[in-house]
Amino acid sequence: MENWEGLPLSGQRTKRKSKLAQLLAFDEQFLQENNQQGQFFLKGILGVDEVGRGSIIGPVVAAAFAFPHDLIVNTSLYEQLIDLDDSKAPHFTHDKRGALSEHLKSLGYWGIGEASQQEVETLNVAKASLLASYRALQHVIQQFSEESFTNHLVIIDGKLKIPNLSLHQRAYVKADQHSAAVAAASIIAKAYRDTMIIELSQKYPGYGWETNAGYPTPPHKQALATLGATPLHRKTYKAVQEVLDK
Repeated sequence: MENWEGLPLSGQRTKRKSKLAQLLAFDEQFLQENNQQGQFFLKGILGVDEVGRGSIIGPVVAAAFAFPHDLIVNTSLYEQLIDLDDSKAPHFTHDKRGALSEHLKSLGYWGIGEASQQEVETLNVAKASLLASYRALQHVIQQFSEESFTNHLVIIDGKLKIPNLSLHQRAYVKADQHSAAVAAASIIAKAYRDTMIIELSQKYPGYGWETNAGYPTPPHKQALATLGATPLHRKTYKAVQEVLDK
């Protein structure tokens, strides 16, 4: 992941415009290649990404996102989406990511899916992430019932495809760094989950969730050892098991 924060502001904007152009071009080219290979007539990309796999608390969250077919790629759009990137890109703050998430939701088709902490513990986090991704796609289809998504190609970030999905799909490693639709999904998912965890941190103070999003940072692990596990800690995760076994 590139870090352009040391560049002058004009240089950062030029780099981000170039990155945005690459993200949009990838989706167009990927769609064309899959149509040619499979003799399909698909019209759009439906990106899917999840967040929270490495966290030791709460649910995993996935989002699905598609830009409209008639999206006009012009100077105005570039200005609106200039920060579009993988949700973990260093230029994002929580507030900046949240603002872009809201703008994306006003611009395109989106859905959110969750797999609970209990489902993470029961299924394992990989299967739970795919379940959350399936639910995100179901959500976008339900929310925008006037739109036919059977003519979309689903790109899911990672190595695994979503089970029992009737739509055409491709798994693509690090898709959030290459695809505009997947990058958008990653931003929506992370903004949603981070906001949820910040709210939960008020109910369970002392673990630093408002800054670590439930990931096993040294301060979080120290608080876990001192305060014990909350009902939201994933009991099948090593850092939590070590506390519960004492």
